[in-house]
Amino acid sequence: MPTSEYEISPYRNQRTSLFVKADSLMAIISASRATLAQKVRKPFTARDMRLRQIVIETFPHGSSSIFPWGFSVEPVFTLAEEGT
Repeated sequence: MPTSEYEISPYRNQRTSLFVKADSLMAIISASRATLAQKVRKPFTARDMRLRQIVIETFPHGSSSIFPWGFSVEPVFTLAEEGT
């Protein structure tokens, strides 16, 4: 919900979001965007990779902005060994 009637934001009426967590990766998902994050940097497990794949397929945009200078870069990550 808007924080005030004077708020200027393209997401003013889109504050409802879901919090989804795999093993070490979490996603905050709303109607128009998703944010992936880890509290502590760890190798991605199979569940983490599945969550990442679902989010990237559902939200294929590399930016939260319609302008060309708004971009985000995915940091390098490692994968956990199978069976751990």
